Amino acid sequence: KAQGVNSLVIVTGDEESQLALEVLEVGLKHLRPGGRVVVYGQNLQPLAAKQGEFRTSGDFVEVRMHQLFTREYQVLPMRTHPVMTAEAMLVEGFILSATKVQGEAGEDVSAEAPGAKRRRR
Repeated sequence: KAQGVNSLVIVTGDEESQLALEVLEVGLKHLRPGGRVVVYGQNLQPLAAKQGEFRTSGDFVEVRMHQLFTREYQVLPMRTHPVMTAEAMLVEGFILSATKVQGEAGEDVSAEAPGAKRRRR
């Protein structure tokens, strides 16, 4: 039997969101209790839907969504402003993260994953 993985990290571009969701579904089957999942994507809607699924499933805790936005700045004496050229390096997207707390069959994970929080009933 396969041991499973302790973490699952998926980074997707603008056009691969459906492929990323398929990879996520396969990867979650192999994620061990106490394991972390992190998904980066440029589109909010698919990640927000997955965030809702994680929260309602009861199998994940610390489900969080972070929005990223960075902009390159030009810093000169007495004036600082964003770079206003077409070549400006903008980075934006969303990161969804969560910790798995329960296995496939609903077994107790407290012995398998030290530090993992158990869900409340």
